[in-house]
Amino acid sequence: HISTGPITITTIFYKYIYIHVYKYLKKNPTYNSMLKSESLLHIFFINFLVLFRRTIIMKFIIQRDQLMASISDVMKAISSRAAIPILTGIKIEANSHGVTLTGSDSDISIESYIPAEDNDIINVENIEEGSIVLQARYFPDVIRKLPQKTVEIETDDNFNVTIRSGSAQFKLNGQD
Repeated sequence: HISTGPITITTIFYKYIYIHVYKYLKKNPTYNSMLKSESLLHIFFINFLVLFRRTIIMKFIIQRDQLMASISDVMKAISSRAAIPILTGIKIEANSHGVTLTGSDSDISIESYIPAEDNDIINVENIEEGSIVLQARYFPDVIRKLPQKTVEIETDDNFNVTIRSGSAQFKLNGQD
């Protein structure tokens, strides 16, 4: 039985999948032995979810000036002609303590850290942990053109990134 929170469409979907996986395993003699141990069935189901549903939702609100300063720093390490596509991007990592931006060209890496709070000034708030890589070609231009002093960055489980500030909203494709 896999229910630990409020019932959502996702929970219902997972239960539906769980029931069908159970029925499939019961019919298939090769996997029938798995049903003798419920923990093995749970392990199988959890592995199934990991393979078919990647949840990397990241979200935070950050001061635009702090973000632009960090972007300017890490851009010095990014080459526009990298042989490996991931090296043309800026990695953004958010955790409960702040946001880290990293740029690299395989020879050098520059990392810039923005603490959530510094000298009683809040730089980053409403942090939901995660990470993503955004193309350095577009990301700085989008941030530079935003109208407000705060920026909300949000990713979904398909690596789509939404950047909001005031009434402006931009969508970028990210990389894992």
